[in-house]
Amino acid sequence: MGDRHGRFRARRTISEQIETAEAQIDRLQAAIPDMIAAGIRVLVESGVLDHGAGRKHPTGADEALVTDIYRAMVQARGDATDDVVKRA
Repeated sequence: MGDRHGRFRARRTISEQIETAEAQIDRLQAAIPDMIAAGIRVLVESGVLDHGAGRKHPTGADEALVTDIYRAMVQARGDATDDVVKRA
């Protein structure tokens, strides 16, 4: 059905919306473990989570470290979602 200007709007059905939402959830669920692992890997590589070294854990925020963690997690999310899309 057209709008008041005579244009037709494309509407997705509820089932199409549900399918889209489910696909997005699948991609996110696949990405979360990889994202967490990537963030922890950055912490370990930086020495922050150096178990057994007897060092105190830092209490302040290190901007460069936070940036590295964010980048690693975003990269892992992209890699995981690419894998899900390839499997679909």
